[in-house]
Amino acid sequence: MGYALRENVMKLLCGVTSLVNPEASFTQLRQALPPDVQLITTTNFDDVSDQDLEGVEAIATALAPVTDELMGKLPKLRIIQACSHGFDHIDIQSARRRGIPVCNVGSSGAEDFDVAELAMLFMLALSRRLVEANQGLRQASGISRTY
Repeated sequence: MGYALRENVMKLLCGVTSLVNPEASFTQLRQALPPDVQLITTTNFDDVSDQDLEGVEAIATALAPVTDELMGKLPKLRIIQACSHGFDHIDIQSARRRGIPVCNVGSSGAEDFDVAELAMLFMLALSRRLVEANQGLRQASGISRTY
């Protein structure tokens, strides 16, 4: 059974910076969305025409800045989804004033291995006194080999 097209098509504006591989991101998003969602994609929200912005109800952003000016052009905007952990690329105060919720994806689990790896690196550096060794070499003085 397929999706029934709604009379009013939802418009989603998606901004992905070049740091995140925009084309792959847009392809995945297109595959995941139902056909009755109109997807407007860009690497820079400033490049989107006013005609394309008309009727946008949601923004998904992967580090593309969401400014007060952009929100001002979107009277139907109901939600901003940050596809990241942080919000520093979104004008949170402007969204709050306008009553627009801002969400993020939370933890994807992708960083779990990196965190564990870094913890092991720190433990090894502490046990082998790596910082002291580095400082000693920089100062050209000996360091103790006692552990």
